[in-house]
Amino acid sequence: MYDRMKINAHLIAFLIFGLMISTVSAVFNVNLDVSLPDSTINVGNSFNVQIEIANTESENLTNSDIDVEIYVAGTKVYEDTWDNIDIQADSSYIRNVSSSDFEDVWKENLMDYDCGTSKEIKVSISGDDISSETNTDADLEISGDNFDLVDMEPENPTKDDSIVITVEDKDGDEFNGAKVRFTNLGTDKEWDHDDYDDNSKEMTTNRSGEVSIKIYDKFKDKPNGVYGEYQVDIWAAGYCKNTETFEIGHNLSIGAPSPEKPIVEQPIRVVITDETGKGVPSAKVTVSGGGISMTMTTLTDGSVTFTLNNTGEYTIYAEKEGFSTTKTISVYAKPTLEITFIPTNPSINNVMTIAVTSSGNSVGGVTVRITQPDGNTITLPGTTTSDGKITYKPSLTGSYVINASKSDYSDAIKIFQAFNTFSVTLPDVSLLKTNNDVTVIVKDQNANPVSSAVVSVSGTSISGTTDSNGKYTFNLKESGRYTMTVKKDGFGDYSVEMTVQCTLSTRLSSKEVETKSNITITAIDENTKNQVSSNIRIITPDGSEEKISAASYFYSPKIAGDYQILLSRDSCTDASANFTAIARSLNIELSWIDDTLSISLRSHNEPVSGVIVKVKTPTDEEKYLTTDEKGIATLNATEDGSYTVSVSDKAYIQQIESTSRSPVTSFLRRHLFAIIVVIILIIIVIVVIAIAAYFIYKWGKGRTLFEKGKSNL
Repeated sequence: MYDRMKINAHLIAFLIFGLMISTVSAVFNVNLDVSLPDSTINVGNSFNVQIEIANTESENLTNSDIDVEIYVAGTKVYEDTWDNIDIQADSSYIRNVSSSDFEDVWKENLMDYDCGTSKEIKVSISGDDISSETNTDADLEISGDNFDLVDMEPENPTKDDSIVITVEDKDGDEFNGAKVRFTNLGTDKEWDHDDYDDNSKEMTTNRSGEVSIKIYDKFKDKPNGVYGEYQVDIWAAGYCKNTETFEIGHNLSIGAPSPEKPIVEQPIRVVITDETGKGVPSAKVTVSGGGISMTMTTLTDGSVTFTLNNTGEYTIYAEKEGFSTTKTISVYAKPTLEITFIPTNPSINNVMTIAVTSSGNSVGGVTVRITQPDGNTITLPGTTTSDGKITYKPSLTGSYVINASKSDYSDAIKIFQAFNTFSVTLPDVSLLKTNNDVTVIVKDQNANPVSSAVVSVSGTSISGTTDSNGKYTFNLKESGRYTMTVKKDGFGDYSVEMTVQCTLSTRLSSKEVETKSNITITAIDENTKNQVSSNIRIITPDGSEEKISAASYFYSPKIAGDYQILLSRDSCTDASANFTAIARSLNIELSWIDDTLSISLRSHNEPVSGVIVKVKTPTDEEKYLTTDEKGIATLNATEDGSYTVSVSDKAYIQQIESTSRSPVTSFLRRHLFAIIVVIILIIIVIVVIAIAAYFIYKWGKGRTLFEKGKSNL
């Protein structure tokens, strides 16, 4: 029994092995060859793909079902099963597949209008009893004319824009009758049959070569809706297809942050909305800036909340389904608290008011802590009131530290000193006079005299200490503004501004002076009897002014009349005085040198230079001359008659002198030397004649005596 079962098992195994061998041996090796009878076609035309399957086996292939796929430029355009194919051994099976038998994608996606580079034809075959083969040896070229212009406006349209496509033919003319198809590609952004059937709109250009469409109106009721990527195909008989793409996106927007001016460490909320204002849930939101980046997802109401710890500008980027938007926000520092207190110099055991503000506004609810001079820190009961105030009474001398804090604010720290305070009594500081004693009485806040307090006056050598009665006396010799300071350990410094006045008076060396002579003007402080530098104003008789700054000044009046002197000085009473300037005497001397009239001016036997002299000629012409350093002015005078010379300088008594020029005197002046020479010659001739006559006379008289003597002999 056992042996029979063993034999049966061996028999079954042998049968199974034989069946396997027969099955394996039933797969035929084939070769695949692909060719195109027409490898170049015009746009819109069909073509054939010739497929040759060669049986390389020695047995016949019978009743084979062969699966065939054809791809054009990577797109599957044909898929079919060829049933019951018989191929004799060492023979081939040839079939032509026409593009008219291609799937819808070939025509619907206008692949037969897609010119440009050659397109690879790929054929794949497979089956249960043949080897799988692929062939890519064939290439297809599609030729046609190109549009001269295809233009879309606007380039980046919205759903509500009117989109205008303009088409021009190859000659640049408006193309009437070109086909234009708009297709919403859906979320996958790839063309498929459903897009063609349900999500496209085909139009024809008008005589102007244009089509116009508003996406919202034409696609709002289509399955893919309005939003997404669009493919625009433009084609016509004999023309290659032109394809454009654009996207209609959701108008995502990021609302203003809440709070509107966020600060560090404060929760910030923003809402992402669509074009209808509705919150967009599940949108991806990224906040970046300042070296950080965080990503989150919006809630059902479109909101996200986040916190930023550093100031600066941050970018919020929101996106969903390929639509995005950005917004920049600024994060500000926490507002700073500011501390002031009244009085500004707190004293021991006196209540002080602490005020807390921020940017000038009172801040309530602030917690105030104070570190005392002994190192202990206390927290004042409660917080600042709505007007930002809280009170405190210091009890120790020394330094205190105030710390004010409140959430969403930066802490504030202020240091103050609390001391005993001076109560100082002194005369009215606005009525102090130079050279008068000033007595200061110093007491503390409890009216007790303070001894050994140091009293000093700025800008002087005055410094001393109060006596047991708190008194100190000093004297200021100079007028001016001073600061008196009182200091002592354990007390806050005390200072006061003082004005010390002098009493000005004016001293003149004379009440009356001649013009061109000096008068001395001196400014005196009547309190000290000392000269003091002052502002001196001299007002002349003609109203003009001269200003100088000096304690004493030599002045020379230039014109006759009454002068006014005004003195002033800071912290001093003004003073004034008057004097009179008398005109100086003036002598005019006239002389002629040939035709030159010489005019000489002298005063007190001194030449007067720089004075203008008026000369009135015989023809009533007026000429003006100026005397030189010798007090002389000259005029070339060629006219006969009277010349009048006058001087009207305000520094001198007015003088008028006259002189005349006649023909005789002019002749005499011009020929005076020749006349003198002639007169001298005449005198010489007369003298010579007289001498000659005398000698002749003497000679004649002697001869007579000689003759008489001779006759007497």
